[in-house]
Amino acid sequence: QKEYAEIDNNGERREEVVEPLSNYFVGRLQKDYREGNTQIGGIFTAVNRKLEGTNLDFLHESAYSGGIDFSHRWKNAMWFVSGNTTFSNINGTTEAITNTQESIEHSFQRLDAPHLSVDTSRTSLTGYGGNLKLGKVGNGKRFNFEGGLTWRSPELEINDLGFLRTTDDIIHYLWAGYRIDKPFSIFRNIRFNYNHWLAWDYSGLHTFHGWNVNTQANFTNNYNFGTGVNYFPFNIDTKALRGGPNLRQGKELVNWMFIGTDSRKKIQVFFNMFHNWGIDSPSKSSNYNMTFNFRPMNTLRISVGPSISQNYQFLQYVDAIDVGNKTHYLTATLDQKTLSMTVNIDYTINPNLTIQYYGSPFISRGRYNNFKSIVDGMNPQFDQRYDAYSSEEVSYDATEDNYTFRPTNSTAQDQFSIGNPDFNFMQFRSNLILRWEYIPGSEIFLVWSQGNTNSGNPKDRLLTSLSENLFSQKANNIFLVKYTYRFRK
Repeated sequence: QKEYAEIDNNGERREEVVEPLSNYFVGRLQKDYREGNTQIGGIFTAVNRKLEGTNLDFLHESAYSGGIDFSHRWKNAMWFVSGNTTFSNINGTTEAITNTQESIEHSFQRLDAPHLSVDTSRTSLTGYGGNLKLGKVGNGKRFNFEGGLTWRSPELEINDLGFLRTTDDIIHYLWAGYRIDKPFSIFRNIRFNYNHWLAWDYSGLHTFHGWNVNTQANFTNNYNFGTGVNYFPFNIDTKALRGGPNLRQGKELVNWMFIGTDSRKKIQVFFNMFHNWGIDSPSKSSNYNMTFNFRPMNTLRISVGPSISQNYQFLQYVDAIDVGNKTHYLTATLDQKTLSMTVNIDYTINPNLTIQYYGSPFISRGRYNNFKSIVDGMNPQFDQRYDAYSSEEVSYDATEDNYTFRPTNSTAQDQFSIGNPDFNFMQFRSNLILRWEYIPGSEIFLVWSQGNTNSGNPKDRLLTSLSENLFSQKANNIFLVKYTYRFRK
């Protein structure tokens, strides 16, 4: 339904539409053949909004997407081929369609994209995408593989009722694995894997390639272990500068590892770590997380998973500043720390009555320093891609909380300022669900959803900021009832 917000401007109140009358539709069909070895399906989604008189013309008036998918297995399901095709069509005002063309998912305004340009007169976009893969898996065979191709055209847009991170890419991938399922020595089974990825944009520009090798093992005591190495020697990020020129990223080396104890025990521990090092740049990142599973009785399961990560990016985008006839693509060194926790509790009172709880506090703090301007983003030499501002060229005003840039030998007209980009974002989300299957196949769900979102001082410590700015604030509460009834013959 149409929703209004009451706005108070120094005592003068008015109502404005903040959500138009909208309709959302999702339809899915799927048919099995050959005892499930062949499947054909289709999906169609639609979003329609009534925008007349709402001042919400930046939204799409209509958005449609759909596709066809298939899979086919043969030789006792050992070989398979599968794929899907996708289309989308969006319609709206010139403002809405221009905003979509310039969004980070599409970035038609990119300087190094000769096949793209922003057309401010357009009122619709139509795109397509798909995936096709062939593989050999299963049936106890030691050697297996899977390879394929994914493509997303520049105009593909499904975010009105879906999720799409990026477009304008063609990606080839290949996985090959060797497995030993027969127990030997201390192993129940062990696997060795190889992966590679290659990517291009729709102009034919080669943008990425990378490799991975890894191994995963299950031991006779039912412990699990895995480790792997990724190497990314070539990566051109076409959207890192938000519509600016392409930016060649540094070479990266990644190592990851996990270990898990016996899942049959009352107490299980799972540890996972991830490290990323820049080979020709100072950038690096890491993540550590653990999960503790406790099952004191068959009907109760408690899971707690803390996680901490650090992200140190040397050329993190900050802003694009137009000064005179020049655009400064401003980057900086980002030092980001993130702390989170996930708690899950599942209690089965009886097979027809269960209680589930999920809770997750989250905080991420980022501090920027060592500002730089991109001057030659595609230069093979990392330190030739940017010019760093000296301490004499940058000043910080604590009162206004902004930075002023005065490049050497510049005039007053060449100076510019930006707000402090530091951030401290925090959030808490929880769900408490009571499920009752009152007759076989038919259920009632009672849901209590609670949450809070806030921001704090980036100079504060993570735990202190989380306690003072999130848990001390009044939470938002939502109560829901879901009812399903299954018709039976």
